[in-house]
Amino acid sequence: MISNEKYQIKEINMYPTAICFCPLGDDWYKNKFQVRMQPNLIIPNYCDIEEWLDDNIRGKSLIIEDAVNLFYNYLIEEYKPVALEIKSHVEDAKHFPVEVTK
Repeated sequence: MISNEKYQIKEINMYPTAICFCPLGDDWYKNKFQVRMQPNLIIPNYCDIEEWLDDNIRGKSLIIEDAVNLFYNYLIEEYKPVALEIKSHVEDAKHFPVEVTK
């Protein structure tokens, strides 16, 4: 983690991806996440986020809403941003394209 005191960063946008297995559709799909964060005191370490995604989202059996919720809760708890919005855009599921926002 990096202190935001020196930088005074107002907004960070991140675009990670995570492939998950959908237990409802019985198939793999790709979350194209878009994270919009207004940091408070801490700037996230992007490598730590990648590692967390590897351990908690990627390759897991999750519906889209579960993946968004887990990712959102992690960022809130770990970095305590002023504001946070996470979207997952999925185009390759067994259903039509979907975007889920929290």
